[in-house]
Amino acid sequence: MAVNIAAPASNVFTCASVPVGNWYTCNMNTSMSSINEAGTTQFRLRYTLDDNDDLGADFVRFYSGNYPTAAYRPVLVVTYYVP
Repeated sequence: MAVNIAAPASNVFTCASVPVGNWYTCNMNTSMSSINEAGTTQFRLRYTLDDNDDLGADFVRFYSGNYPTAAYRPVLVVTYYVP
């Protein structure tokens, strides 16, 4: 049974609207405090409009970290700046 828990943060990412090499990128807009370093972090996506207003189904595909084709595995790139 799935448990629905309120999200600790919202509007966490800003995603590019145009893919580069068939991939979309997203930048995190919040502190790393939303990331569970000792376990699982859940990301939820919500769209307010479909991509072309044709009222047809729109899909987002995610691959797991153990997907057989390494090029399709998600990559987390962390960039930080030291003041």
